[in-house]
Amino acid sequence: MLFRHPLPLTRPEGTQPARRGRVKKAPGTPHKPYWFRELPQILRMLEAEAAPLIDRKTVESLFQVGQSEAGRLLKRTGAAFRSGGANVVPRWAMLEWLRRLERDGGVAWEQQRVVKVAAAISEAREKLASPAARPIAHGRQAEVLVATDTDSLPPGLKISPGRLTIEFFGYEDLLYHVGALVHALANDRIRIRTVA
Repeated sequence: MLFRHPLPLTRPEGTQPARRGRVKKAPGTPHKPYWFRELPQILRMLEAEAAPLIDRKTVESLFQVGQSEAGRLLKRTGAAFRSGGANVVPRWAMLEWLRRLERDGGVAWEQQRVVKVAAAISEAREKLASPAARPIAHGRQAEVLVATDTDSLPPGLKISPGRLTIEFFGYEDLLYHVGALVHALANDRIRIRTVA
């Protein structure tokens, strides 16, 4: 007698197998460790290190990484075992490996990328601080606005149970009234609950 499997052994048409393993990154976004941008400082600190052998704890503090990544870095540099089972690498081997990385174009590319990203962020901040994002009040008017509570609401702004009315005569006036409302809500929370 033949045994028949209750489920079909072939995948239904049009379906995809489950993906396993690493998720692929979008093109143009190569993975570079965070410590790449700190490589010159890491080299200086490692050159100043007096110990002839570098262990996992030292790698963790130098590279600002966790235990797993520190272990991987030690293995990449040719770590050997010593008594007690701890991975260690000679300081000179770690220095040689890091200098080789520094000579390779990857570290310089990552440092340039960080500078470009910082410049783009700075440019975006400048655009946000453009005249379109200017303050709505200056000097004494700003002090009054920040100190607004339910007793000092500007004319044209009325709060009554279940109703909020804002009468304004232009964009700047509307912004001023909304700002006053926000400060009144923040400065006079208890009274605003009774009024609303």
